[in-house]
Amino acid sequence: MVDKADKVEDASPPFRRRLASWVSVAAHPFVLIPVLVAVVTARSLPPREAAVVVALVVAGSILPMLWIIVRRVRSGAWSDHDVSVREQRTGMYPAALAISAATVLLLYLSGASQSVLRGTVAVFLLIAFSSLINLRLKISLHTGFAAFTAVALFSGSRPMGIAASVVAVAVAWSRLELRRHTLPEVLGGALLGTGIGVALWLWPS
Repeated sequence: MVDKADKVEDASPPFRRRLASWVSVAAHPFVLIPVLVAVVTARSLPPREAAVVVALVVAGSILPMLWIIVRRVRSGAWSDHDVSVREQRTGMYPAALAISAATVLLLYLSGASQSVLRGTVAVFLLIAFSSLINLRLKISLHTGFAAFTAVALFSGSRPMGIAASVVAVAVAWSRLELRRHTLPEVLGGALLGTGIGVALWLWPS
């Protein structure tokens, strides 16, 4: 079964398609996560220690997940790098959850700050809830992570939060423009990411 978003014919002007593609790549979860970690750690750690934490996140989560996605796409198991078919995501989420949990453990053992650990646990929960929702609806992870990032940044800096919110809106538009998701899927991602972000914001220190 193919999602409705995958069936819609592409009637968008080429420029809009290129712009939407650029936005989706520039604000991909694999980009937003290291940026968010870098901002959080820069507030409380010396530059060198902050760089080590970012490197651990990239090496422990981003690169392994990227390797799995590329390998599965090349083998033909997944249709594209966004894993746009909902049924194919049943194979993606277990891997993402395992890698996310391993990253939490890695950061804990390395002595990462509580703010970084809480943020990593929040990402794990975002992925976990997305996997459950995927049983019925293929929510937009791009939009979910963008919304989560916006709320997380807003808690520390209003200007950065506002800028990140604009990025989140652009990401939501791009996913619709590229026909990767339907409106309910984008709204679902936005609501989940915002909810997890607010929970992180209210998490007792």
